[in-house]
Amino acid sequence: MRDTTEGQGAVSEASLRERLRLLLGTDSLLARRFDAALASRDPVRVEAAFDALALYPPAVRREMEDAILGWLFGSGARLDSADRPGPSSRPHRSG
Repeated sequence: MRDTTEGQGAVSEASLRERLRLLLGTDSLLARRFDAALASRDPVRVEAAFDALALYPPAVRREMEDAILGWLFGSGARLDSADRPGPSSRPHRSG
C-alpha cells in the first residue's frame, strides 16, 4: 500500500475501494474480496484478491489493474500486456 499520512491515505484508499466497487458492482465476490483486503491492509489477503482477479476475463483484469495503478502512480499509469504479471505461483495458505 501507499505510505501516506493517515488522513490522506484513508481518503485515497476509500476512493480506490469505491472505484473498484463501481467497476465490479457491489454484489461481486471479487469486489468484496478486494474491499476486505484493502480495508485490512493484510498483504496475504491482498495477494489472494489479486490471485482471484487472475481468473477473470482479460478486460476485467485490465480495468482493475488500470484503476489500481492509477491510484498508486497517477491516472496515466498503465501496464503494457507484456509487463502484466501472471497469477502467483506461490502456494496459498488456507484459512
